[in-house]
Amino acid sequence: MSHKLSLLFVLLCLSIMLWGSQSRDLQKLQAEAGKLNHFRAEGIVQISYSQLALRKNFVFAKDDRQMRMDIIEGGVMGMQAEPLFSLYFGSYIALKSPLMPQLEQLDLSRYLPPLPQNLSLGVDSLLAVHQAEILANKVIDTDELKIKFSKDYRITYIEEKDSKTTIEISYTRKGDIDTIVVKQEEKQLLSMLIDKISYELPEITPLPRSTIKTPVSDYDLFFDR
Repeated sequence: MSHKLSLLFVLLCLSIMLWGSQSRDLQKLQAEAGKLNHFRAEGIVQISYSQLALRKNFVFAKDDRQMRMDIIEGGVMGMQAEPLFSLYFGSYIALKSPLMPQLEQLDLSRYLPPLPQNLSLGVDSLLAVHQAEILANKVIDTDELKIKFSKDYRITYIEEKDSKTTIEISYTRKGDIDTIVVKQEEKQLLSMLIDKISYELPEITPLPRSTIKTPVSDYDLFFDR
């Protein structure tokens, strides 16, 4: 009888330990996901697309409903001047580009769908559906999407399978995002080196809605007829 009680006691202790470990892992997962709800980052971005190649400073801000990226000339002091390029995502998509005004003629809705009304809702629902898979295997793998997590439950890799687009994310020792690299079909489109990041709720000014005058092809963007 005592042996049976001892075995039950051991099993009970193991169950409590496993439950406690899963609980702590779930808290880590939720904490890391919460960081993505709103933040502001500054650093250097390098863009390579078609005939466009540039390396500039950037400021990126996101909250639950919108996000905006500004590419600027010359560090934080450059924010006193008009950004060279600004891209806004919210209930609509808008772009402003004094650097390349022809980009403003693009119908961005052809390439990028509007974001959901609540940006954090998509992340939260995804984690809720795949919570067990993440905790067990550190991965979400569906027909459309693959997301890998580190041992600390930070997102390190995102793959959108239809477009063959991938995002690779690295972190500092403190756990802040360090670099983001976006590729399509193994060709690098964009890389971001983050120098400073804050998780306080940022102030975001929406861009005016774009007015499409005439359709513009990729050729027209970079070459005169």
